[in-house]
Amino acid sequence: MVFDYNFYLWTSALFIGLNMQVLKKGPFRLFKLSSAKMKYWPPLFWAALVILIIGFTLVLYFIFEGFYKAGVLVYYLIWLIVCPLIIVGITWRAKQKGYEFHLHHYAVAFIAMTFCADQSATATVFHGFL
Repeated sequence: MVFDYNFYLWTSALFIGLNMQVLKKGPFRLFKLSSAKMKYWPPLFWAALVILIIGFTLVLYFIFEGFYKAGVLVYYLIWLIVCPLIIVGITWRAKQKGYEFHLHHYAVAFIAMTFCADQSATATVFHGFL
């Protein structure tokens, strides 16, 4: 049962998440989240953005609801505050020394995955998209 859960759900979500790059070759190749580009977005892009925001919000709700039911929500809320503070602190310190701190998108995904400890279908799909 555990193998089926982890293999089928996680692999499916990962497959879908990895293939999101394909959208960049189709009608979504101009889907950029910058104010300069968003001024010229067609209605399809705005609808897609709304769907993404709603979907992401629902995923976060279900994950944090799981944390609440498990009695560990307070620990994850603390981590939600501490984690960005660490990144801001590293960036600030690097800038003081004349360096530029660059955080790759996959590192951000790994950090976000620390919030997906809840073993559920929702969290598994979220892992795949990260």
